[in-house]
Amino acid sequence: MSTPSFRGPRRSALFVALACSFATHAAHGVVVTSPGDTNPARTDTCTLRQAMNAVNVFTSNLGIGFSPLPWPAGNGNCNYQGGDESVQFDPALAGSVIHLAYGELGGFGRMSIEGRGVIVDGGGTSRVMRFIAAGHPFLDVVPFFELTDITLRNGHAGGNYAAGAGGGLVAFGRLILSRVNIVDNHADVDGGGIHMQGLNNGYQFLNGMWLDNCTISGNSAERAGGIESFYTPTLLNRTTISGNSARAAAGGLEIMGRPGENTTLTLVHSTISGNTTTLLSPIYQDYGGGILEFQTAIDIEQSTITGNTSYFGGGIAAFDGNPITVRNSIISGNTATSAVDPDLSLGAGSQAGIWNSLISVPALLGPLADNGGRGFTHLPLAGSPAIDGADDAHCVVNVNVLGYPLPSTIDARNVGISPPQGAHCDIGAVERRQGLFPLGVTVSGNGRVDAAPLPAGPGETGGIVSCRAVGGSCSAGYADENESSTIRLTPTADSGWHLTGWNGDCAADFVGTGSSVTMDAPRSCNATFAIDQHPIGGVVQGLIGSGLVLQLNGANNLPINGDGRFAFAAPLDYASAYAVSIATQPTGPAQTCFISHGNGVADHDVGDVAVICANGPIPVTLSVAIDDGRETLLPGDTPTYAITVGNDSDNTAYNIALATTVTPAGSLTGLSWTCSGTCTPPNGTGAVGLLLDLPPHSQATVHLDGTVVAIAGASRDVSAQLTLPSFYSDTSGTHAATDSDANPIIFRNGFDGLN
Repeated sequence: MSTPSFRGPRRSALFVALACSFATHAAHGVVVTSPGDTNPARTDTCTLRQAMNAVNVFTSNLGIGFSPLPWPAGNGNCNYQGGDESVQFDPALAGSVIHLAYGELGGFGRMSIEGRGVIVDGGGTSRVMRFIAAGHPFLDVVPFFELTDITLRNGHAGGNYAAGAGGGLVAFGRLILSRVNIVDNHADVDGGGIHMQGLNNGYQFLNGMWLDNCTISGNSAERAGGIESFYTPTLLNRTTISGNSARAAAGGLEIMGRPGENTTLTLVHSTISGNTTTLLSPIYQDYGGGILEFQTAIDIEQSTITGNTSYFGGGIAAFDGNPITVRNSIISGNTATSAVDPDLSLGAGSQAGIWNSLISVPALLGPLADNGGRGFTHLPLAGSPAIDGADDAHCVVNVNVLGYPLPSTIDARNVGISPPQGAHCDIGAVERRQGLFPLGVTVSGNGRVDAAPLPAGPGETGGIVSCRAVGGSCSAGYADENESSTIRLTPTADSGWHLTGWNGDCAADFVGTGSSVTMDAPRSCNATFAIDQHPIGGVVQGLIGSGLVLQLNGANNLPINGDGRFAFAAPLDYASAYAVSIATQPTGPAQTCFISHGNGVADHDVGDVAVICANGPIPVTLSVAIDDGRETLLPGDTPTYAITVGNDSDNTAYNIALATTVTPAGSLTGLSWTCSGTCTPPNGTGAVGLLLDLPPHSQATVHLDGTVVAIAGASRDVSAQLTLPSFYSDTSGTHAATDSDANPIIFRNGFDGLN
């Protein structure tokens, strides 16, 4: 075909609406709780394989000449609850990878699998899944196989026709796929990704295949690299078939019907791109890079078929005189090495009805890429004839297939870009965003929001940079579809504050993080920050009676009835001052309690307030020693004094003051120190001055550094002194120590010596 304006007889959209109803899935079936693919004979696991075995309840009623295949048996500890035939995954297994160790997974009759993003990997040695959705009409059920939110990859169907079809999935009867990826599978014969076949047992009304929001990519076979659909009505909705290959025919998809049956292929907002047949020779019937059709009507609505390659019919090769309807779609940019009808090759007697479509006309499309949504798509570039070229009456398609009513389709991306964006809807699978759309951001609390990327295209304005509750740039304008159609908003809380959430048109990706918004309409977002709050508490030691009451900042009475940890009920705002005091001393029996570390600033969760209670002074045994390892110091030396403080008692010693003095004063300069224990502060400059906590039978070390200055005198002394709070008594300890170093001088006769 070489003209985009041919009009055939108008007919209604050729969707397959099957009357059989489906039961709504309840919370029954089987829940997969074990990862991987363990030996199904094990009784302590419930893997996907064991769960599928548990649901295979119709194998004795197939009635189509198949006997159960030798899949490894075993249900493990799977708890089949009845009620429906669903297989679900425990949330803890979401996104996990199942490497098949016992061959393909299989089922019969009726089953749905809800995948939670699980990946099932065939390892290149076996097909991933096989299913036969079969049954007798007198059964009060409709057989089907349904997959949701799952990926089937690296499958290999090897051998003759029966064994060599459907590398990722082979199915018979009725198949329903939603948000499913079939990628990187291979079949030695047909259907690299999927081989689907309708049943020929007199009950063809049970047949059908529906794909919604699926990706079929990177698969290969001798014939039909992506999908092979035999004898069954087939719908692709918001689905991408890309990068598949076949040696002989049908790089992307092959659809074949039977005489006398209403077998139909329907594409809605779908993309078929980059599929190839590799022999490129008429000897091997090398037809249909994108689609190959036999005895099947085709209905294409709001879809894009481009970049496919074959010897004949790079886009579509159709045979047997069946009708083809193309509306609001692109079939362009495909390649036929025969140079005959590269986009749409029609066999003798085939009829095409084409409305508002681009056939063999340069469509000016961007590359197959992630333009939003689940599957990759081709976005119309600026100036593309696809923009505003569609029939508005048909750009939103209502679909009812296999008994499932679908909502109005937005576009292939399904990300909220509603047509029409311009004067009319766009032709093809994707609606290009048009217009100038403002983004406003407001902030509550102490923090800022930055949005990226910043507006940079023609007609775009402003930018969200360091947006705060007061001041800042808090508006931007984004024009048309470009790389910034999805804007990422990043919150940064001020010190002591945190993000509590988003509202408006922005929703948090998860609590405490950024958000994103699609700019296809005016958008308004609000980020709310709240101040951090910190609990105040500590430990009580030595309390034997009752009546002790603590207070926080002169209020918030907290009765204490025994030793152990405590915390005040009301936390304090970040950077608030706190003071813990004793409102009432213990009365039964009477004791005197003291508080250590009772004052500070709530810039963290405080748990080190110590309340020490006793009938009298608390006995401790403390010691202090100081040594620089030297006997003589020369001017310019840089000694390090190790000050060791020990507690040899069974009680914790709180708030022990450690101080140092240097004699003669000024004989050490540039003093600095660090403490290895629980010290306040942990380091400092000048003479040592700190408060030290010592657990029972422990010690801490302080290192004091300085530089020696030349002085007159016989020695240089550095002393360390301990001072105990009044509620401690120590009669046997050592509370002071001195390190003395000789001070060299020069005699008048010129000889060195020691004074």
